[in-house]
Amino acid sequence: MSPTCSRWFDGERFCIQSHLIKEEYPPLSNEEIEFRLNEEGRDDGKTYERLPSKKGWVRGLVATAVVGVGTLTYLYPMEMLWGASFLIAAPLIGVGTYLGLAAMIGKRVYDRVAAVAVPFVMSNLDTKMARTRRELLKSIRGRVIDVGCATGCYLRYYEERHEDIDEVVMLEPNLGMHKALRDAIDRHTNIARKCRISAEFLENQERGDGFDWVVLGNVMCEIPDPKAALVEVNRLLTKGGRVYFVEHIAHPHGSFGARLQNLLHPIWFLLSGGCNCNRRSLDMLKQTDWSLIYWLHPFQYFPGPFVSGLAVKKDY
Repeated sequence: MSPTCSRWFDGERFCIQSHLIKEEYPPLSNEEIEFRLNEEGRDDGKTYERLPSKKGWVRGLVATAVVGVGTLTYLYPMEMLWGASFLIAAPLIGVGTYLGLAAMIGKRVYDRVAAVAVPFVMSNLDTKMARTRRELLKSIRGRVIDVGCATGCYLRYYEERHEDIDEVVMLEPNLGMHKALRDAIDRHTNIARKCRISAEFLENQERGDGFDWVVLGNVMCEIPDPKAALVEVNRLLTKGGRVYFVEHIAHPHGSFGARLQNLLHPIWFLLSGGCNCNRRSLDMLKQTDWSLIYWLHPFQYFPGPFVSGLAVKKDY
């Protein structure tokens, strides 16, 4: 049985069960956080395209070839011949080339792939984290905005709290997912009439009377400018409003896991259509003015450990 951690936050008690609980990961000063964010080169306040540049996909292609040839050299050091190397490395190089060309063609290629792959991945993750999500969302109410909702894996939790929820804005810019999202909404009959699908980006979302809850479910890894996105989330929140988040994050700075993430990042970015496996999303959340609580769940698979928790916008 996994350990259970009971903690108080914003007047509520939360009992979270996970593989491992850590209080800090580790504590950093604001100067250290800023340095580490800027050091990665993609979180320096600039706006980036979702897909890599030519230089980015070239790095990914080279990394793919190096991994393939390096694996061959390790497995067959004495039989390392150019002919055999090419036969084994060629498929890897071919995949890297295709993904690089797809990146140059445009975003639509990845949108089609994501429409098929994302629901499968998110469903698997939801199975692993259902108990944690239900506990953290047990008080969800009022106006809710689900950022990057994909095909609606959180709908079942909204359904359970439908009496306390006034409206749910399902924000999903990828139009390829909208049909599956509409079907999922129709299956959740109690909350369906309160749901509204929006294809707008976060910065174009109207605040209205503000949102009581913002749901960030595995989206910060793909947002081109995550720090700007958190500013937009703060704009949309009411005073005392809550942010639910779950993200995969970078391993501790300087660790073997962090080095591995940095090495494989170009390939992962291409394969996933824009996911940054080495992004320090938790550090960015700590930089906000919100009160924060989180639990670390280091599942034993790539792209890295998962963190989930809540944040509250202060009343002043």
